[in-house]
Amino acid sequence: MGGKSYYCDYCQCFMKNNINVRKTHNDALLHKMIKIRFMRKFEDPRKVYEGEVRKTQCSHFFKGRCRYDLYCQASHYTQKQLDQLRQIGENLIKEKQPAAATKQFNSSEEKKPQSRKRKRTKAKDLPPSLRPIQLNKLANLIDKNNTWG
Repeated sequence: MGGKSYYCDYCQCFMKNNINVRKTHNDALLHKMIKIRFMRKFEDPRKVYEGEVRKTQCSHFFKGRCRYDLYCQASHYTQKQLDQLRQIGENLIKEKQPAAATKQFNSSEEKKPQSRKRKRTKAKDLPPSLRPIQLNKLANLIDKNNTWG
């Protein structure tokens, strides 16, 4: 392990590639907050909106800085941002509904699975364990007198 360093993608910093150093770093409050902030970007907008709309606005955040950051009990979104979040959530619902409606089709239009023909030319070059099974040879091996297994 010597000489190599570990890079934390969330915190964008290098550290010694040692399991104890990494555990200490990952348990640190700063790393956890940065990770939560990063993962929050990928949350469902409807879920975020439902959580934030019930909260009151944080006066400390809008005056400059809230020391509680992501652990604050108040919302750090303005009313305009909440409206945009609600619109995004509604648009996502509208996009999903027509897609489900277009998937319905008549039974006569059902698609049959496409058959794929195996290329046997390359199978000769493969080792025996990777070659395709030939059922006729397998049927010859199976015998009623065979008692193993």
